[in-house]
Amino acid sequence: MTVDEAREWLESYFYYGKKILALESEMSELRLRAMGSGINYAGTQSSSKTNNTEKVLIDIADEETRIEMEINAVHTKRAEIRAVIDSLHNPDLEAVLITRYISGYTLEQTAQQLQYSVESVKKKTNKALMLLAKLYTKIPDNTL
Repeated sequence: MTVDEAREWLESYFYYGKKILALESEMSELRLRAMGSGINYAGTQSSSKTNNTEKVLIDIADEETRIEMEINAVHTKRAEIRAVIDSLHNPDLEAVLITRYISGYTLEQTAQQLQYSVESVKKKTNKALMLLAKLYTKIPDNTL
């Protein structure tokens, strides 16, 4: 793994968070559709209408299951990234990477949060990325 690959891989944590939000939004939309499809048609509709409603609800349930599996997979990928950061066994470097990539702070915000200069954050980030590049010769599967 190169330093640039390590940086890109850590940055994916942020985008995985965005993907989780998008999937949760999609799940909410499905649930609204399900509520709209679940209107009681008792005695006023033909059995084909009831069967059609059941099919829609089954399709929505299947889609919800797919989305839940995808959300779980993304959570797993985020946990892998966090475990890699923790594997540095250097609290100072871990704090910089967590603040920078997990919390998504800018260099300036990270410096302010950790009470370092921006230059110090840059150096610590680069040191941590070089360590990760040495420790991990292959980036874990980070496809979305």
